[in-house]
Amino acid sequence: MTVVQALIALSLLTIITRMGPLLASNWLRSQPWIKDLSAQLPAMILVLLLIHQLEGYYLTLSHKSISATVAIIATLVIQHWRRQLVVSIGAGILFFFVIEQFFL
Repeated sequence: MTVVQALIALSLLTIITRMGPLLASNWLRSQPWIKDLSAQLPAMILVLLLIHQLEGYYLTLSHKSISATVAIIATLVIQHWRRQLVVSIGAGILFFFVIEQFFL
C-alpha cells in the first residue's frame, strides 16, 4: 500500500466515523439504551475526572487534599439543594480557591 492509498483509506475512515452518528441520529434517538446512556454519561464523566484529579492529592497527602475534600462536599450539598449543575460546580471551585488562598 502506498502512502497515497493509506491517506485515502484513513480519510475515508475518518469521514465514516464522523458522519456515521449524524446519518444515524434519527435511529439512535429512538433507541432506549441511548436515552439511558445520555442521561448517565455526564455524571460518569464527572466522576472519572474527579477520581483522576483526586488521585494525585490523596496519594501525596498534601494540604490540597483538605481543600479538595471541602470543595467536593460543598459541591455535593449545593447540587442536592439547588439541582443546578453550573451553580454547584462554580461554588465548589470558589470554595476550593478560597480555602487555598485564605486558610491553608
